Amino acid sequence: MAFQPRNFEQILTDMIAHVRANTTLTDFTVGSVIRTILESAALEDDEQYFQMVQLLDAFRIQTARDSDLDERAADYNLVRLPPKSSFTKSIVIQNGSLITDTLVFDLVSGSPKTAKLNDTSDFPTAPFTIRMGEGTPQVEDCSVTINNTVTNELTVASLVNDHSVGERVSVTGGGDKTISSGQQIQVPPQGNNSPILFTTTDPATIVDGNYESGSIGGSANVAGRIGNVAAGRISQFQGSPPFAGALVTNKTSTSGGRDLETDSDLRARLTRRLAELVRGTVQALESGVIGVEDPQTGQSVATAKLREDFDDPYNHVLYVDDGTGFLPSFVNMAQSTLNGVHGIGVVVLNVNDSTEFPDSGDILLEPEGAEPEYVTYSSKGAGILNLDAATLYAHASGAEVLLVDHLGAAEEGQNYFQLSDFPLLKNTLELYDDDTGFFTKRTEESDFVVNRTNGEIEYLRAGLAGGSVPLARYGYYTGLIQEVQKVVTGDPNDRISYPGIVAGGITIHVTTPMIRRITVTLSVTARTGFDEATLRIEVQQEIEAYVESLKIGDNVYRAKITERAMRVTGIENVIVQEPASDLVILENELPVPSDINGNSLVTVI
Repeated sequence: MAFQPRNFEQILTDMIAHVRANTTLTDFTVGSVIRTILESAALEDDEQYFQMVQLLDAFRIQTARDSDLDERAADYNLVRLPPKSSFTKSIVIQNGSLITDTLVFDLVSGSPKTAKLNDTSDFPTAPFTIRMGEGTPQVEDCSVTINNTVTNELTVASLVNDHSVGERVSVTGGGDKTISSGQQIQVPPQGNNSPILFTTTDPATIVDGNYESGSIGGSANVAGRIGNVAAGRISQFQGSPPFAGALVTNKTSTSGGRDLETDSDLRARLTRRLAELVRGTVQALESGVIGVEDPQTGQSVATAKLREDFDDPYNHVLYVDDGTGFLPSFVNMAQSTLNGVHGIGVVVLNVNDSTEFPDSGDILLEPEGAEPEYVTYSSKGAGILNLDAATLYAHASGAEVLLVDHLGAAEEGQNYFQLSDFPLLKNTLELYDDDTGFFTKRTEESDFVVNRTNGEIEYLRAGLAGGSVPLARYGYYTGLIQEVQKVVTGDPNDRISYPGIVAGGITIHVTTPMIRRITVTLSVTARTGFDEATLRIEVQQEIEAYVESLKIGDNVYRAKITERAMRVTGIENVIVQEPASDLVILENELPVPSDINGNSLVTVI
């Protein structure tokens, strides 16, 4: 029988009927002794029913709220996603006091040359030194012999490089400007909105003669989506600037800001988790990686979409993104060439570039030569690798030096080997072994196959002879892609932390989606008494937030654009000019409202 809660009136009526039927009592009027006693008991029963209803609601996923919902989610190893501050690595500090201008015409190299600027009246009397072409490969310092403030021309003694119209020309001599980390910067307040505060996370230096520093990091002071702002919105120091004339801006949009996960979103995620308890389903794969976080950067998955390959039912792609359209990080194993001839018995390799090599490791010398050789090194210096033992063969100048992954000496007949790092970049694996005496490069699909997702190699022919050494070199993903791949596939070296989601025999390749850049143009009309310029900025932010909220494969709807714009208080009417119709987003695409430099593609007129 289903649980049926009862209210006070129902309980009291039944109590009176029972007493009336089983005793000689007759006075049940309001205020009588027996009715008062029964009312007290009915009140207690009513409270118990209420508590039971509350208890049932707390244990039902569809009705649980707040901490009760958190406890239900914890039963299935889910935690409410906490708020997260937005971040950018595109903050630059600028020297507003710098005497600077830009070229009006192109300028070719030579000596002497006349540089035409917009205005040279603030430039000092010659001689002085200028920096030309800041931020370009043609940057150079040159001496000025004449400053003609009438024609706005500078005569320079000589130029090494060509320079183009629009390049910056600045006076040097002011010294470097060093700015410590922890600077409080902000998006200025607009209308009734408070400023959005950020803190720089790196020190910055403006080199003498430069207008701006290199890019540094900045993090929003308050967690949440409010910190996701467009390029150029950060434009003020909160207090005193670090030096007179200091300016600040963000070259690209800030991203990654996330509000505390709502009850409805957590409930939906928990519902999906229950549905995916049969692991390996599409839903299990897509929702099982939401919230997976790179422990090094704090970057986490905000959206995921599985694309099944019907031509190859055992090989599929899972697209993931952190909500910003990020580029995945990866590593290609180091390589260089010998600097000079190396004879037999050397213990120091002179290489043309040792910077990408780790402090110690395994290397293969001259793999395509007649006598390829495997050696190890324990330390390195500028252009040198210090070997653990002398070489057995001579090697020519320019011979390849390859960092390799030593897969362990083979047992007799061994077929399976494990790479140290994965998932692999496509078409990067090179496999060598000395099964036939000298190290020989093997051919994929003919000699071996590899599972790029978990780094497992299988030799197709008879296993290697005992003591043979397989060596591999490859490129592999790091960061968030690597972390998600381990969650999906499992880590053969750590099955406790990474048991995997996908069913055995199925290969899921984790990668990032194609970025679909969404251009939106709309015109708005303000109600009487509202500032239209302020409303345009708020509408732009609403539309950016709408597009940023879309997941991989989510379509862009004109009606939603209008709806989000009309949310802004003070808007009378909205006309969407672009897109002209709803946009169909493919299952491997992520809609993004900014260009490749982080500049907003949303225009409000």
